[in-house]
Formats: sequence, C-alpha cells, structure tokens
Amino acid sequence: MVATKIQGSVEQENFWEELVNGSSHLILQARAGTGKTFSCIEGAHRMLDKHPEFVMKMVAYNKSIATELQTKVPEQVEAQTMHSMGLRAFKNHCYRQNYKLGKIGNNWKTKTILQDMGFDPGKGKSFKKDVFTFVQSMEKVVSLAKNTMLGHDSASRYKKDFDAMVQHYGLRLNGDEERIFDLLPEVLTRSARRTDPGYGIDFDDMIWLPVLLDVKMNRCDVLFVDEAQDLNKSRQQLAMKAAQRIVLVGDDRQAIYGFTGADAQSMKNMEQEMAATDRGVKVMPLTVTRRCPTSHIELAKEIVPDIKAMEDAEKGSIDNIAPGTLADHAQVGDLVVCRMNAPLMRTALRFLQKEIPVKIQGRDFQRSLVSMIKKIAGKKTSVDELQLKIEKYLDRETARLLAQKRSTETQLELLQDQVNCIKYLCLGQRTVQDVFDRIDSLFVDAKVFGGVVLLSSVHRAKGLEAETVFILEPKLMPHPMAKMDWEKQQEMNIKYVAITRSLDRLVFVG
Repeated sequence: MVATKIQGSVEQENFWEELVNGSSHLILQARAGTGKTFSCIEGAHRMLDKHPEFVMKMVAYNKSIATELQTKVPEQVEAQTMHSMGLRAFKNHCYRQNYKLGKIGNNWKTKTILQDMGFDPGKGKSFKKDVFTFVQSMEKVVSLAKNTMLGHDSASRYKKDFDAMVQHYGLRLNGDEERIFDLLPEVLTRSARRTDPGYGIDFDDMIWLPVLLDVKMNRCDVLFVDEAQDLNKSRQQLAMKAAQRIVLVGDDRQAIYGFTGADAQSMKNMEQEMAATDRGVKVMPLTVTRRCPTSHIELAKEIVPDIKAMEDAEKGSIDNIAPGTLADHAQVGDLVVCRMNAPLMRTALRFLQKEIPVKIQGRDFQRSLVSMIKKIAGKKTSVDELQLKIEKYLDRETARLLAQKRSTETQLELLQDQVNCIKYLCLGQRTVQDVFDRIDSLFVDAKVFGGVVLLSSVHRAKGLEAETVFILEPKLMPHPMAKMDWEKQQEMNIKYVAITRSLDRLVFVG
C-alpha cells in the first residue's frame, strides 16, 4: 500500500526533488521555525521509496534529540549523535588493529595524563590549589584543542593556532598561559596514543581520534546533519568521512555558540569543502516560518531579510513594559529570555518573592556556578564571608585577565556575569549550603515546559518556543563588549533567535 503523499511548500518540494533525483551534496538553509526536521524526515521517506537499498543516517546535536528523532524517522534510518558515530568507527578501528580501547567516556583522562606528568594537586593538607587551578585550565584547553583540531605538529603553526584559539574563545587561563602553551603538545600526543589503554577515551576523543588518526569508516549512502551551523572543526571533518553524500541542515544566522568552540562559519566552510568534491554542492532555501506571526517576522527581517511568514499567519503583537514590572505581567507557561544570566537570576528571586512558579533553564550553568563557589568557599562558610571572597576573587581575576596579552573583553564579561549571579543567589541566605540548595531548586533542563515561568539565556532558549515571550534588557543585544567581527555577527544572530521564539506575543522589557 502506497502512503498518501504529503504536499509541501514550493521550497520543500524543490528540496525533496533535488534530494531524491539529484546527486550533489546539499545544504538546506532553514530559517527559524521553517520545519527543517519535518523536511528531512519526509525527504528520507521519499528517497527510500526510490532507493530502498540505501543506508541512511541522521545526526542530531545531542542524545536526547537523537532519541526523539529515532521515533520519527523511517524504520531503516538510524538517528544518532556525532559522538556515537565516531565512537563506533573508532571501536572498529581498534578491533581491526588489535588495540585495547580502555575506559570509554573517561572524564578524568586529561587529569590522569597531567598526574602522570607530575601535576597532582594532592589531598587534605597537601592539597595545592595552584596545581588544581592549572589542571582545570588545562582540561578546558585540551577539550577546545580537540574540538578545533588544533595543529601541534609544526612549531610555527602551533603558536599561531594556540594564540588564535585563546583570543577567539576568550579563555581564562588563571596566569598559566605560558605553562599550558609549553605542555599542551605533549598532553595531546599522550591523549592520542592507541597502544596505551590506561587513559581510555573521553567525550571529545570520540570525534577527535577518528579524524586525527584517519580511521576507516563504513560510509553510509546519505547522511543528514542537523544544526550544521554549530559544528566545530572536528565534527565537520568527521561528517565528511562518514558518507557518500551529505545533507547539511541548519541556519547560519542561528550560529551563536562560537565562544564554546563551534566554528562561527561552519556552514560556509563546509560549503567550500563540499564544493571541492566530485559531487559538488547545492544550497537550497527554506524561508517560510510556521512559528512566528507577521509582526515578529517584520522585526526579524531587519536582521535576516529572507525569512518570511506564512500567507495566513496571524499578525501577533509586539509590546513594551517598564523595567521592574515583569512579575506583574508574566504568567505560567511564558518564556523570559535575556542575553546575560545575572538579570535572569534577579528576576527569578522577584518571582519567588511573589510566589510565582519559576525555573531557570540550564543545568550546565548551574554546575559552573557551583564550581566557582566551591573554588572560593566551603559549604559551612557564611554568606557574608562568601560575598567578601567573591569580590576579592573578581578583583584578582580581573587583574589577571587584564595582565594577559591574549585576554579579551568577552572573558571579562563572562566573569562579571557569573559573579553577579552568585551575588543575587546569596540574597536572604545564611550559608553557602543554603546557596547550593537554592541553586538546585531553581535550575532545570526543559525541552517543553508547563506549570512555571521559564527563564533562559537566549543561547539556551534555541529550540524553545512559547505563546508569549519576554525579552529582558533588550539593550544587551547586541552586547556592547562584542568587538571582533565574528562576535558582532553572533550578537545579531542572538537577537534574531530571541525574536523568533514567540508564537503570538513578543514583549520587550525596558
């Protein structure tokens, strides 16, 4: 029995036609809310109708998305993460070469390597805080070096790449910059050894090692890669190794994770690489959003001119309210977004005072706040003492950053934002443990939400939507501390993401 054929938009039908009957690599430039996931799933169905023998895969950005996607794709299509794909390839490589893998998912790998090199902070009375801080900085740099495929096989190339990495991603290295520069090549060399199973492989290795060691992969016929605008260098190169034909799906104007290691020009760079292959590449648009009202799209067009509303879309509304009145307007089910985290923290406490159910999006940010507090004070420390220590920490770290040749204003911005968040969390609390308890009660990771007002940074709100969306402190978009061209571009992307979260009502606070 032949399934009823779905009728798509003109752009979708053009994409499906090229996907099924063409042979080039494809890039689907899909604007916010335009139905990119549906377009890929329907495309997979149509392709398998014509080529039932094809082996097809879809790569999602994280495990939860991949798990959900697997329930929607055709039965013979495998949905997975880039990490699971890379890990499988590396396991097969080790089996063929008779290498022992060691522990998979060894989160302590870099720390273990550093201990073997003589950097062990110790325990108890012998604990060395300066060594502990150095190890933390080195772990961050090693991860970023793997994600960006930092070259360390040539002295001149290494120095150039290292300087660019530190500057581009605003790394805070706590005064250990030169020591990290000297030791990083040796740490990366040890991390790549295949004959020593003692270190195992960590999360970054699952993608880095298959690319670095050029392992042989069982290439599928077609690979769909979602969120292509957020691919780092290692993910890009793994995708190129993994399939005969690649379909990249993303929105270059939703590239907002450049500061974390993502390639800010991912889709452009991938287009150039695919254009150089025998298949070549075609870029196809998906511009009609099914999410946003016409009034919101008119605003978004100032940033992304080619985005369009559906012909029968509602007008929606755009309002402004005075600062300090948000708690009087927001209701359960609303989404509040902000460029920075500290204003969200302040808002959450106001909501709690008014007994409005509230949560903050982002367990990752929760962990970073807890880590900073633990670095500064113990659980039994009073809040008054913590506040004194956090001020001294801010002064010390600011001075250190200003003294570093490679420091950036982005680093200072992130440091100040974290410190401000902790200050707000301290209000009304007595001990550090009270602060920890408050943090634990506030933070969630929510793909959908109900029963609360959800507060989120714009970065963590990507993928979320709500009938009513409040944009808190819109003057922070673009952020005034963005100086480099790529930072300025990503700031405008952030504003575009914020504007396109609402299904009906968009409210600027201030």
